Parts: sequence; structure tokens; C-alpha cells
Amino acid sequence: MKFAVLGMGRTGHTITSYLMNKGYQVSVWDRNAEKIKIICQNGIQIEGALEGHFQPIGCVCIEDALKEADYIMIMTTANGHNEIAKRMKGKLHHGQRIIIFNCNWGAYEVYHILKDEIKEKNIIVGETGGMLLMSALKGTGACLLKSIKSKLSLATIPAKCCSLVLKELSEAFPQLYGVENVLETSMNATNPVLHAPINLFNLSRIENGEDYLMYGDAATHYSVKYAEEVDKERLTVLRAMGISGTSCLDMLNDAWGSKYENLYDLLKNTKSYKTAKGPDSFSHRHITEDIPFGIKPIQQLGRIYEVKTPYIDNLVKCYELCLGTSFEEQGPDLSAINLSGL
Repeated sequence: MKFAVLGMGRTGHTITSYLMNKGYQVSVWDRNAEKIKIICQNGIQIEGALEGHFQPIGCVCIEDALKEADYIMIMTTANGHNEIAKRMKGKLHHGQRIIIFNCNWGAYEVYHILKDEIKEKNIIVGETGGMLLMSALKGTGACLLKSIKSKLSLATIPAKCCSLVLKELSEAFPQLYGVENVLETSMNATNPVLHAPINLFNLSRIENGEDYLMYGDAATHYSVKYAEEVDKERLTVLRAMGISGTSCLDMLNDAWGSKYENLYDLLKNTKSYKTAKGPDSFSHRHITEDIPFGIKPIQQLGRIYEVKTPYIDNLVKCYELCLGTSFEEQGPDLSAINLSGL
């Protein structure tokens, strides 16, 4: 099986190293051609939970990365999914699979942009319910793998193809398990529920570019309590939609194999979170991804299904007022979402 990894940030570096360590051929692409040149020259050095040096096939042209790939792994931030889908248009091959890591409506967006080609070429699109590998980028060609989650959800479009994809990826990603559809993966993501409230309570730190631990003293009782209220509203929206939902606490306990009774204790005591840094600018993915692609869609679906979301409403409004921006047009358009179609 051959893989193409699109997007060579920290997650692209680590997933490439992870796959090559298992013996798979990996081609890599990034819209920044300079990154690819450096990786072609120096390879990728990874440290931490995985140690080694790997030399993937670097491709300056996205078509070269795609042409031999059985699986296409999209590792960009959520606001890059739309661009990646458009770049792939007309370049896909029969029977390929596209997997978007860290959900955030990635499968939904890719499918709607490439729908005709996907149907014509019998392509499966899937997404995970989070990020499998906790990592940090030390520089182009150098990364640190902090930890690997023990379980992670996966869903596909068409939904009936999930079992096939799980079987094909069983050796590469034994951590994956299937859920009913991509609404479950995108709506059961933990990052937005945690990041948006905790960061709101630390806006001055972000503005000052401070070096601080996300789940250290930045995660106060009040900020985590707010996250729990956001999580309750998310679950209420899911119930109104008839979609299976799992609390943030249960998902994280499941992912890390722990049994904490409350979210605060889990965040404070989970080893993998003890070195997690908070954002150092407002252009960080915690802001640009987790609010428009994580929190805002819950609010939008709440309106469609007539569910009140006061904590989420205030959260979004506070960010918009403080940052002088609007998230209304930044995330996926769910106004005409077809549940049965997904």
C-alpha cells in the first residue's frame, strides 16, 4: 500500500515518519515548495515516542504525489481542506481513498467539492475524529512525537465503506474504530470544546506571545467548567439531530486509556498534556480552526434544529468582539446539510 501525505506541518511530518517506520512508501507534498526541497535534501528526523530518520518521496507538484497513492492523507489545518480539494480536482485515480485527519468537516467539504469525480472514480472519502499523533515541529525536516492515542474514530462517505477502510488500514492504524457517519466524527471532536473556552480565558497571554502550558495554570476551574457547558450544548444538538454523541470526558478517557471522573483532573494528570503549549498568536490553529470549523458549526446546527446554545453563542461573540472579526463566513456552509446523504 502506498500513501501520499498532503501538508507538511507537524502532523504531516509525524504521520509520514509513522508510516515509513511501518515499511510503507510515502510521497509528500506541501504548497510551500521550499519545504519539499528541504525534505528532499535532508529527509525527516523524528524523536520522542518514535526515533529515526526517514526519506520520503518529495513532490513539488501535487499530481506527482497523488498518481501512485492508494491512500491520500490530508494533514492541513481545517481552513486548508477546501484549497486541497480544489487542487486535487481532475488528478485523482479510480479506487483511491482520501482520509482527512482531525475531521473539522473535512470529509464533508472534500466530498462536496469533488462529488462528481468521487462518484465516477469510485473514491472513498473519510475522516478521523481527532489527531492520532501528539507532536511538535522543531523545524522543517525535524519533529518530536510526544505520544500516540490508543483509540481514534473513523467515518467515511459513503458510510457503508467504513468497514472496508478499517480492514485495509488495520496494520497501519490499528487504533482506528468505525462510527456511523462523518457527522459523528466532526461533531464529536474534543479539541474545539477544550481549546476555545480555555483560550478565551487566556487572551492576554496569547496577545503577549507568552510561553505557557495549555493545561497548566491556563486551564483553570472556571475555564474547564465553561468547556463542560459547551460540551453539554454540543451533545444536546447531536441528540436533536438523531446523531450518537459522546462526552468530551468519555472520549478522552477512551483515547488515553484512562478513567478520570472529571475533565479537570484528566487535563491536569494526563502525561501527554503536561507539555502541551498554548497558542502564541491569534493566527494559531486553536483560533483559526477550532472556532470556525469546530464551535461555529455546532452553533449553526443548533439554530437549524432549534436548540439553544447560550454558552456557545457567548463564546463566539466574545471572540468576534475581542478580535474584531466575524466567523460567519469562515467555516463550512451547513445550511443545506443532507443528513441522509452523509
